[in-house]
Amino acid sequence: MKKCKICLIDFDCSSRKEDNNLCFNCYEEKHKTSIRKREKNNEFISYDESKVDDLHIIFCDGSCRRNKKSGVGIVFKKEGEIIKTKSKAIKNGSCNEAEYLAVIESLLFAQKLKIKNISIRSDSSLVVNQINRKWRVRKNHLQVLFDRAHELLKWFDFWKIKHVKRNNNKLADSLAKKASS
Repeated sequence: MKKCKICLIDFDCSSRKEDNNLCFNCYEEKHKTSIRKREKNNEFISYDESKVDDLHIIFCDGSCRRNKKSGVGIVFKKEGEIIKTKSKAIKNGSCNEAEYLAVIESLLFAQKLKIKNISIRSDSSLVVNQINRKWRVRKNHLQVLFDRAHELLKWFDFWKIKHVKRNNNKLADSLAKKASS
């Protein structure tokens, strides 16, 4: 085990020869490659999202209202078609907690539907960059949610999380606002 010289997380570098002072996410960012962090038999597999079979795109959003009500909205798409939507009220908390819980609920819903290949879209740059380990998690209450999300991600054969602008996440946003009203 080594500490990444950029994000300071512990990682296993035994299966890599080049630039083994960086974790896989920092290495990917540094070299602009499409290495996907998924361990199978101590090998790390490179994935191109366009070549993944049975890929589901998940749009998710969290909403936190001034009245202290929170909600999440989730939209599952496959080949551009909406196949499932979900709206759920969640425990009260911060906006960042609501965004994390939207990702976690998406992962739980995908597991329930037995979907193994996912690409998540969220309009929260904080959540996306923390889950991709580009940014450190500084708050203890978010660290718990970060750990839970990464524990759930281990179940998937392929996963990716990307940031999208709010206007590209309108349906999930409206479902989240509906759940928090």
